[in-house]
Amino acid sequence: MRQLRREGSAAHAALAVYEGAPRNYLDLVVDMGAHVYGQDKAAYLLGIPLALDSRVIVELGSAFSFYDLGHSYEWSVAQPSESVSTRILLAAARLLAIRGVQSTVYSVDLRDPQPMRPRLAHDFALEAYHQPQFGQDSVAWLQRFEGTIDVLFCDSKHTYRQITAELDAALPTLAARAAVIVDNCYTTTPEAGDPVPGGKFAALQEWSRSHPEFNATWTQRDMLILTRGFSL
Repeated sequence: MRQLRREGSAAHAALAVYEGAPRNYLDLVVDMGAHVYGQDKAAYLLGIPLALDSRVIVELGSAFSFYDLGHSYEWSVAQPSESVSTRILLAAARLLAIRGVQSTVYSVDLRDPQPMRPRLAHDFALEAYHQPQFGQDSVAWLQRFEGTIDVLFCDSKHTYRQITAELDAALPTLAARAAVIVDNCYTTTPEAGDPVPGGKFAALQEWSRSHPEFNATWTQRDMLILTRGFSL
């Protein structure tokens, strides 16, 4: 607001318009970038779906966005891990609709959002683009899914077995030109019963080597981007 602090009637008029400007779906991305941990990942989550004209976007483990119930107009940033990808992917779907591409975001998570009251999609008129799949196991859901996935965002349990099972289950559903975005790709914490040490990171290395048709882009934002049919 500092740039709006000027003298005269024009400044007052500008300030009135500024303060009265309603929030819109793009604020879901902008506000996240300004205030929420993980803001450096926004470019991938917004840009890749737009670049591919993605009709089907699936996020695993990101769950739901929810409001701070003390403020009727603001989304909460108290627990950013619950909302970052949902907000941005829905914004991408809205932008795609402007370009004439009907896009759907499927949010798959074991948890049920109640009583968190997920209202974000409704209040920002984004319900047409959202198909929440709460209370669903991600691997089982992928195995049942009959469509074609353009962009898959993996952010569920960060273990060797989980990411391997998700990628294997998703493989038959991925489009010829598809992108898989894996968050927290450098997690090395092992899980009891893992076939090799190295946790999720080791699993992603192994999966990438065994699927050379995918181009692997390791980023400095703790994200691995697997692309088929194109490279970044």
